[in-house]
Amino acid sequence: MVRVMSFFLFWPALESLAQVQCPEISAMGCSICGEGKCVTAPDVVFTFPGQPSVPCGTLEAFGSDGTIPLSQCSFLPGLIGDCECAPESVNSSPVAIAPADTSPIAPADNGSPVEMDSPVSPPTNAPVS
Repeated sequence: MVRVMSFFLFWPALESLAQVQCPEISAMGCSICGEGKCVTAPDVVFTFPGQPSVPCGTLEAFGSDGTIPLSQCSFLPGLIGDCECAPESVNSSPVAIAPADTSPIAPADNGSPVEMDSPVSPPTNAPVS
């Protein structure tokens, strides 16, 4: 049950990673996330002291088209963690991840012991280190 629950906690992240397609970079542009990576949270607002706040998607577009100077673009990947940069997917077409079977596992009603994949050793008095 925990395995299924943890899968669903990460479902949005897995779905967005599967569909990452980076914008085309102009000759004078750069990727604000670093080479081969792009923003997966375009609506998150990036703030930096002394600069206007801007959504990550807009910042990525400014980097791609060359609005951000190349000299400033090189240090951005370390500052934009909230933009959730991820590697570009190899397959540029969207990919859907099938959800896991969430049907509950019913306990045995007949009172017989449940078989296990591997034997369980009996407890010992040996100290645990």
